Amino acid sequence: MLLLAALCTAATTLAYDFQSGDLYYNITSDTTVEVTGHLDGLPKAIIRETVTYDGTTYSVTSIGKAAFADSYLTSVIILNSVKNIGNFAFDHCFYLKSVTIPNSVTSIGDGAFKFCSSLTSVTIPNSVTSIGVGAFSGCSSLTSVTIPNSVTSIGVGVFWGCSSLTDIYCYATTPPVCDNYTTFKEKFNEHCYIHVPAGTIPDYQLATGWSYLSNFLEISETEQ
Repeated sequence: MLLLAALCTAATTLAYDFQSGDLYYNITSDTTVEVTGHLDGLPKAIIRETVTYDGTTYSVTSIGKAAFADSYLTSVIILNSVKNIGNFAFDHCFYLKSVTIPNSVTSIGDGAFKFCSSLTSVTIPNSVTSIGVGAFSGCSSLTSVTIPNSVTSIGVGVFWGCSSLTDIYCYATTPPVCDNYTTFKEKFNEHCYIHVPAGTIPDYQLATGWSYLSNFLEISETEQ
């Protein structure tokens, strides 16, 4: 039993390299770190651009796998240094209502915001190129999503279980590549409208994954 306890303690200790404020970090290079965890019960988080440890200042470039999973967060602000939001980073954050994703982020991992059931809207910045499998699945309060022109790939089940979703604004003139035809097959909401650039509805209707949807509308000039 003592050996088991020691091993558990060691595993916990090795889960992060250092703590700064409310957050834990792993050093990923001589100049960069990723957020790997947080203090229990943290209601709000700010992911700052830099953090200093042992005399060295590091850029915070990623949010690690499950870093905030199952937390009590209600809001999170991610400043403009983070490039990657890892798999399951905010998984099961039931109370998360407000999240700011900066223009530095290029990828949103698998299940990154899965079952964030209080999240009502998401605007993905025009820097993100890929959205992972089930990234927003189970976000049952989500009513609208904005996908910018920069997104080129979307994973399977990205909006599975988003029963309140009524509007998806996709500004990509070329339909983002879906993993396969089942990407949107889950019928997240049969009353959801897919807003796409003028003249592109035929392309979306023929594209793998997108072809499963039917409620397409052209984005008006006032929505540009």
